[in-house]
Amino acid sequence: MRLQRIMLLALLCTQAYTLYFTSGEFGFSLFLILVTIAGLRSSVTWRLSKRRGIIIALGAFIPFAAFWRLAPISPPNGGNFFMYSASYVFALHCMLVQSVQPFIRRNRPLAAFVPLWGAMAMLAAGNIYSSTRQDIAYQLLCIAYTCFAITYLAAGVTANKRAARMPGAWRRIMLAIMAAVTLSVAAGSGYSLRHNQRQWEVMGMLLMKMMRVGERVAGVGGFDEEVQLGSLSAMKFGENGQKTALRIFSKRSPGYLRGRVYVDYADGKWDAARKNLRLEAAQVDDLQPTPPPPGLRPFELRTTSETDLEHFDVWPTPTILEGMFIPAESTHLRAPVGIIDMDDHGAIDSIELLSGANYMPYSPLTPVPRTNIVNRAQLTAVPQRVRTALATISDDIFSGSVTDADKIARVSDHFTENYTYRIGISVPPGQDPVVFFMKARPPAHCEFFAAATAILLRIEGIPTRYVTGFVAGDRNRYGDYWVARYRNAHAWVEAFDSDRGWVQVESTPADGLPSAAATKRSALLDYLRFKITELRIMLRLGGWRGMLTWLAQIGHDLWRAFISGSLLGIMLKLILLGFLGRAAWRRRESFIPSRMSGPPPHADLHKLLAAVDAAMKRHDLVRAPAETYHQFAQRIAVADIDGDRDLDIFVASYNAFGDVMPNAWFDATNGKANLMFENQGGGSVKEVSRDRGLDGLRWSYA
Repeated sequence: MRLQRIMLLALLCTQAYTLYFTSGEFGFSLFLILVTIAGLRSSVTWRLSKRRGIIIALGAFIPFAAFWRLAPISPPNGGNFFMYSASYVFALHCMLVQSVQPFIRRNRPLAAFVPLWGAMAMLAAGNIYSSTRQDIAYQLLCIAYTCFAITYLAAGVTANKRAARMPGAWRRIMLAIMAAVTLSVAAGSGYSLRHNQRQWEVMGMLLMKMMRVGERVAGVGGFDEEVQLGSLSAMKFGENGQKTALRIFSKRSPGYLRGRVYVDYADGKWDAARKNLRLEAAQVDDLQPTPPPPGLRPFELRTTSETDLEHFDVWPTPTILEGMFIPAESTHLRAPVGIIDMDDHGAIDSIELLSGANYMPYSPLTPVPRTNIVNRAQLTAVPQRVRTALATISDDIFSGSVTDADKIARVSDHFTENYTYRIGISVPPGQDPVVFFMKARPPAHCEFFAAATAILLRIEGIPTRYVTGFVAGDRNRYGDYWVARYRNAHAWVEAFDSDRGWVQVESTPADGLPSAAATKRSALLDYLRFKITELRIMLRLGGWRGMLTWLAQIGHDLWRAFISGSLLGIMLKLILLGFLGRAAWRRRESFIPSRMSGPPPHADLHKLLAAVDAAMKRHDLVRAPAETYHQFAQRIAVADIDGDRDLDIFVASYNAFGDVMPNAWFDATNGKANLMFENQGGGSVKEVSRDRGLDGLRWSYA
């Protein structure tokens, strides 16, 4: 059996190295190897039935599956093999089943099925990801694994007493069958690697390309590089309108969060400013809070002398694929990326940003004027046809105004006083949407108000930018954060005032501005969904540190909800009262003075006897329905309790009979402990009552 245990360790080491070779991950595999070594050197074991072992082995996959869904791991070489994470966690699960085998109590050799679990781990490791360079090495590892597996099986057959009684021919046939199965599965791993890996990779790349194509089509959403007027309303009032887009932790309402800045207008379409500046993460992080959250790195977006900064912790949902949404005044940022792309107008994004990962923009507590302006000619450009069509309307609106501030106020008042808000404007074919909106004055939504405002101010020589983003004003009391839903998507204008710098211009009538309308039930469900997303991101970015941070935040949220009067707080109080009531009911007898000095009640006696039956059943000793406990004790006094076909002896005494009067059997204190002798063969026995859980006093009196 010693050789077999050594081979078990060799099998696990081979699997661990193969998994590291194909995935680049080694931490948990090394932990399982250390567990195996501890089991091989430890005398601590547990008896486990076959049925329970199968249930535990299958149930152990649940946390691995949860890890796969919450924190999927990406290939180290940046490939798009989307089954990478599933194969990785399945291989770890197979290795876990093997690593616990030394802790299972048995008098026979280790289980013969262990190499099959290892073969499945090798198969999964081969399906993770590989390059041409890895193919030959993987084949060599499969051959080494097969050699270790054959040696493992041979050592087990030699040590097994039952196998030793078999004829030599049967032993060789059994060994050949097990070796053939193991060899075929291991060889299948190599074939699967070479035959399927490239197909999976190509399929993953095609899926990624399809996703990226959907992101860049004009008009699909209000945050693409090119948007058609009306695309934002399709997102606001489509089937996803009530779904959450952003969650923001901050002391005050975040208000307007800009995602994309557009500068060129033509035929009802806006083109975004190009991101021509790439920022790298700073080496020193002196932002608050300290230490920084797991995985977040600092960036300086704009130089400022202000040191009093407030931060917003923004958590986009995984469905947000474009842009990073931050206040226009942001000067710094923390994000889980190494680089950030920024345009000349302060809009940012990062191709490294993990879907659903949070980032933290920082803004001065005292607003600092934004006076930088780039390419003034571009920001005042208007198509000539549009300029000519709106010249008369522009002269009427701005008549008598002198300063930029006055002109900005005039155009904002013009729309809020003379237009109405409604979704569903219909523009006749061949007409410019802004010109039609200004002349026909149909009810419209925020995109038309913002676009018309930007065009009119440009006609007057004031530089403007068309901006899309979210307005967050709905607070979730359960999670203590602000929520922006897709229906809170909005379009507005930033205009350059020669005296004040860049200012925000809101021309949409008040009834068209985003408002809060969340119910208590939806707020609670949103909080629960967020905690799942947060756990996934924290695991990806911070590992175990992220997990501990998440658990601490959960505890803080539960305590805050418990002391509040919210629906969640009421539920927590009821749950606590239920636990306390149940505990008090189970211990009620200890609070009532007992007047009984005789045997325990009839029901308690049956509970005790049922516990005895259950304990004996775990050792394959079952009392017949009509069999008394005296008859049962006589029958098991000489039995084969360990199933090795050798008689064992169970000794139970009722005290030193004739010398000391025994006290009450149900409350025994002076009885003799039971003894359990297992036949070791060769005329020797071993006392194992403590190992079998039979060394107590109650067994004697049952």
